[in-house]
Formats: sequence, structure tokens, C-alpha cells
Amino acid sequence: CASGSPPIKKSFQMDQGDVTFLRDDGSENTGGSLRRLRVWARTLSQAGMAAASGCTSPPMEKAKCDTLVTLDPGYSAISFSSVHANQAVGWGHGTSRINSEQGWSVAHNNVHQWITIDTGKVQGIAGVVTRGRRRANYKGTKAGWYGVHNQWVTRYRVQVSDDGKAWTWVQCGLEFEANKDNDSRVRRIFDKPVRARYVRIRPTAWVGWITMRAALLVCARQCQGSRLDYTLRDSFTSVTDGPALEPFGKGRGGFEMVSGTKGHHCASQGGTCRCTGMV
Repeated sequence: CASGSPPIKKSFQMDQGDVTFLRDDGSENTGGSLRRLRVWARTLSQAGMAAASGCTSPPMEKAKCDTLVTLDPGYSAISFSSVHANQAVGWGHGTSRINSEQGWSVAHNNVHQWITIDTGKVQGIAGVVTRGRRRANYKGTKAGWYGVHNQWVTRYRVQVSDDGKAWTWVQCGLEFEANKDNDSRVRRIFDKPVRARYVRIRPTAWVGWITMRAALLVCARQCQGSRLDYTLRDSFTSVTDGPALEPFGKGRGGFEMVSGTKGHHCASQGGTCRCTGMV
């Protein structure tokens, strides 16, 4: 949709010599069909476009969402449409977490693939963070497993759900721009935060093979009982609704930053949760 003065005299009548519906620039995978075309003599709002297209929007987050937290849960909260070589979730081609050593690679390279993340409860979800397949899986120069794989998703759509069964498109199925290389993090913020528990990311275009690493951006919440508590079992999210920890480095057992299972217990100071010790 666009606004402004039409380039031809007859109002919004289309110039048949200067209209392109679908185009592939040669470097991506795309496809589709044109089912209906409607033109208005005015600019439609987001709500107006949704109503005109018959799109149902998910519930919006009503609370303030000034601070965003990166939610990167463990593999018990992640599922896939398929995994290359039928590997298990959390192993090899089934490792989709944002800092994983490889990435999630599909078994079937088509637009019907998806990754679903369970956030644990209905909450405000503001966007998605994505990366491509890690450029080099492990140190070495051998081909195959040790080689460089130029694989990443360039566009995707997002669905959300409260129960993991009934799904609603975010922004009416808008395609979000994703990655242009293996390792850069690309954040895409929804026009408004939505309320949901489950998030499903559906790649629509890619380079090489559908492979991605992904996390969510959720609205930060007040700590429960002015206490910030991390269990550090399979993720770095707070069980008391505080901000997530940012990982650095790696420890034993695949943990980043910490390899143990005990938690940080923190107290609130000046309205902000701050760590005061570790037990």
C-alpha cells in the first residue's frame, strides 16, 4: 500500500506498462499466485487493511512494553515441522537456539516448514531475533561437517497461539525481512506487541537451505516479590519474571556462561532488580 499523487492522470487507474506483481531477483526462492486485486482512492490504516483483507489480529498487549527481553528457552520448549536427517531436537540439525553451534535445518526445503517456541505462559511478545547457520560448525578445514555452509532464511512470517492449536497471523501474515549472512543477529519488532504463549516462525525465502537460529523478544515485567531468580537449568530466563541474562562464553554440558544448576537470588533496589548474591 502507498500514498501520494498518482503518476498518471486517471486517478488511481494502473499503468499497465509499469506494474509488477511478483518478482524474483534471482538470489532467493519465492513463489505465489495473485488471487484478488483491489485499489482504494485513499490510504488505508493498518486496521483498515486488516478488515478489508478479512484478517483476524491476535490480542494486543495492553501493558507498557518499554523494555524488551530476549527469550531463548531450552529445547524442551521448542518443536519443528521437520529436521534434516531426522535428528532429535537439541542435536545437530535440530539446534535452533540463538547461540547454538549449528542451527535448525529442515528435512524438506519448502515453505511449509516451521519452528514453534513455547514461552511458558501467555505474555506480551514484541518481535523475533534470527541468525543463519553458524558459518563454521567446528574448528577445522575438512569438507562436509567441518565445512562452511552459506545457509540462512531471508524472509519469514509469524503466527501466535494461546494453546498451540489455533493460530493467528501476526500483522496479517506480513513477511519480515530476515538475514543476509550466517551469523549477524537481525531483530524484527512487530508494529504492536501481541499477547500469546506460542510463537511459530514460518520461513518463506532463503539462501542455500532453510537453516536458522531464533529467539523471541518479549515485554519485560516487574519481578515477583521484588526478587530475581534464575534456575539456570536449560535457559537464562527468570522464573520471577525479571529480565533474562545475556550469555557469554561456554561451560560444560552445553550451558553458556554457567554449567551449574543453582540460581541467582536477587533483591530489588530502587525499583530495579539487582543481584545481591549467588546460592
